[in-house]
Amino acid sequence: MQFTSLLYEFSVFSKKGTLIALLGTVFGSWHQLAAAPDLYLEYHPLGNNHQSELVRPAVLKAGATIQLAHVHVRNKGTAAVPNVRVGVYLSRDDQLDAEDRLLISHQTAYQNAIEPDNERKILWIFQPVILPVDVPIGTYYVLVAVDDNRLVQESDESNNTISQSITIALPDLRFDNRPSVSPAEVAPGGGVTFNNIQIRNASPVSIGDFSLGLYLSRDARIDPNDTLLAEFGKNGLGAGNDTSMRTFTGWLPTDLPSGEYHVGILLDNKQLWAESDENNNTLTSIVRVSRPAERPANLGWAGGDWIRPTTIQAGESIQFDALAIRNTGQGPAAAFVVGYYLSKDQHIDGSDLLLHSVGLESLAVGRQQRLAEQSMLIPGSVASGSYYIGVMLDAENQVAETNESDNTRFHPITINANRHPDLSFSRSPRLLTPFINAGALLPLSEWQIQNQGSVPAQEFQISVILSRQKTYSRKDKVLQTVTVSGLKSGQTRDFKASTLRIPANTRAGDYYIHFVIDADSRIAEGDEKNNAVSWPVKIGPVLIMY
Repeated sequence: MQFTSLLYEFSVFSKKGTLIALLGTVFGSWHQLAAAPDLYLEYHPLGNNHQSELVRPAVLKAGATIQLAHVHVRNKGTAAVPNVRVGVYLSRDDQLDAEDRLLISHQTAYQNAIEPDNERKILWIFQPVILPVDVPIGTYYVLVAVDDNRLVQESDESNNTISQSITIALPDLRFDNRPSVSPAEVAPGGGVTFNNIQIRNASPVSIGDFSLGLYLSRDARIDPNDTLLAEFGKNGLGAGNDTSMRTFTGWLPTDLPSGEYHVGILLDNKQLWAESDENNNTLTSIVRVSRPAERPANLGWAGGDWIRPTTIQAGESIQFDALAIRNTGQGPAAAFVVGYYLSKDQHIDGSDLLLHSVGLESLAVGRQQRLAEQSMLIPGSVASGSYYIGVMLDAENQVAETNESDNTRFHPITINANRHPDLSFSRSPRLLTPFINAGALLPLSEWQIQNQGSVPAQEFQISVILSRQKTYSRKDKVLQTVTVSGLKSGQTRDFKASTLRIPANTRAGDYYIHFVIDADSRIAEGDEKNNAVSWPVKIGPVLIMY
């Protein structure tokens, strides 16, 4: 009806030639409005079993990496599009607006325009996208938008995005049980032990390596400002995974006044990780600290302490038979330490080389305690000669005794210097990313090896091995070998930071990268157990560029 009215006005007020020209303009404008492109997106879902995943994973931490599906741009309009941009956004909803956060964009100009109803698929491949580290936890949408800068006039602007919801979460360490604590009453300097500790990451996202500390506190609130009694490092935990500790013992200060105290374990005590719940990282118990009577104890030997062999090679282990210890004093002995030493003379004290130590609980008057067999390594750096292996009760002087002179025993021993090389990592190679795609280059840190043996090592190889297992085998894939012409005694060899190619035919999944010195055992060494370090790595599918 508007077009008819306009034609009538032109027929009344215009000459014939002017009318024809104006009619042409009107028809041309109408044709331009009618002919317009209409861009929309399709994608090939990630994963198997026809899962409709646009991005993976759907639950992750801020700062983590997401993988995008293969996205196709199509034009179902009536006009061609020569140039278009696609952007990937992080949004609170599934609609693109000015508040959304651009993660990555790609501008592409084609030699041939995207014609209407063109059957040719335009394939977009995005590299893995890293989420910002400052994104709060919550539910978000990853939006992929074509013509996100709104440069193309389309017949339908409502179909330019595809999206998938994701959840930004944090790890959550917590205790899975209530371990027993012993003893309930202890003397100053004594040990307090938590037994059978179960720790779980209750979050759908993983957590890296962390430590836990055992603290002494005057109140039930355990924090890093309390007195640290002991600390232990743990490997990272995947989503929902757990780990355990059979015992965790801390030693009280020897000058601690009598009274009731709280002892507690604090997870992630160095506060390396933000967690969704920081209030479930502690486990506490009450212990009573009582000073023993002034009547002193007296620790002595009740039998056993034979060693074997009496002639040994440096770098080998020596065995001590079981020991029997008795308190012959008038008062109980608080917890104490038994130390094993290597000495050049018969006078055994703290200045000698400590080979091994064992902590024992308090010992009542007249009671006897048995110390199990012990094995200890003679360092490979010890020179040949005659020595004494000595064992000392109360090696850290924690117990006041009536007689301090009867706490040691010793045996002569002959040591032959280790005449083998000993190759090891003096600075381990590390993976600079825990995730890599098949076919990509994995960045490595700088690293260093050393011959800590007493003789040179001839030419050997360092192998980098890809394995599904924590321990490697001959069936596993060797990714790289490095030949070292040899190392003198005490010499080191530095290796610069580099990259490692992951084979393109590697299936996606969890793997280990093993760095192994002398994997083919060319060199006879004094210690063959320090030749390898291993790191976990997650390998994604190969990225195909179209």
